[in-house]
Amino acid sequence: MRGWRFALAALSILAMAGCVGFDYNQAKTMKPGGSPFDQALFKEYLGQSKSEFDQANYTSSDLWAGKASAAAKGQTPKPSQVSDWRLPSAVTPEATTARQRLQAALDKGGGNVLPSEMAKAQVGFDCWMEQQRVEENFQPDDIAHCRQMFYDNIAKVEGAMAPKPTAAKPEPVKDFMVFFDWNKANLTPEAQKLIADAAAQAKTTGAKQVHIVGFTDTSGSAAYNMRLSVRRAEAVKAEMVRLGVPANIISVEGRGQTDLLVPTADNVREPQNRRATIGFPKTSAMLSPANDDREMAQIQFVR
Repeated sequence: MRGWRFALAALSILAMAGCVGFDYNQAKTMKPGGSPFDQALFKEYLGQSKSEFDQANYTSSDLWAGKASAAAKGQTPKPSQVSDWRLPSAVTPEATTARQRLQAALDKGGGNVLPSEMAKAQVGFDCWMEQQRVEENFQPDDIAHCRQMFYDNIAKVEGAMAPKPTAAKPEPVKDFMVFFDWNKANLTPEAQKLIADAAAQAKTTGAKQVHIVGFTDTSGSAAYNMRLSVRRAEAVKAEMVRLGVPANIISVEGRGQTDLLVPTADNVREPQNRRATIGFPKTSAMLSPANDDREMAQIQFVR
């Protein structure tokens, strides 16, 4: 302790002799210019210079005053390198990683994103290195303060520059088409599987309306085909209700042998005309031959 007091006294004498210690007095009169980051660096480096000046550590005070002056002139000072300091060997790995984080944030424009926090991270790192060097390394509170100043602020800068998560695009709402055997309204296993997919979509998308339309081919009378098309639509509805889709949001319609998917003459058995469509009017257009370019899940087979 006696030696330390002697060193402080010697430094004070040197300062009064004009060798060191007066850079802070010059720097504090400067009007900072440059970018917001430069101005923030000026403020933080000047604060470090004053702290060291008040402790009669004039050499360190001059070091920080020089960086503050450069920042005030818009000459952005660079953070020190780990190799600039004689650090305890146990500290070097952490210091090296910290320096890499600091440089990465600077390279990505952290000074433009969060000027104040980026400046505090840089000055906190420099202060930490200066306090931790072998020649100093006796003020644990100061070391901890500067180190925490770096870590707190570099985390803020990195967080601000981290890519923002993008919301996943919702799956497109599909209309579904199921097919029937000739003169039948019962559901095939393939049709049941497709209806299960439609029901799952209705529930996951929160569908407010489901519209089912039944169709037939042109074999048989028009009156009979109209009734058959309604039965097909009702069969699809019953299966969707069984799978948990509320009955009150499902409407059904029969169109008989109109709106043929495959145009044919009268009394022609065409498998693809024996069908029912499942549509979601709130989110998609009703299916018809006029808009058959819509995305459609369907089973195609010949009976």
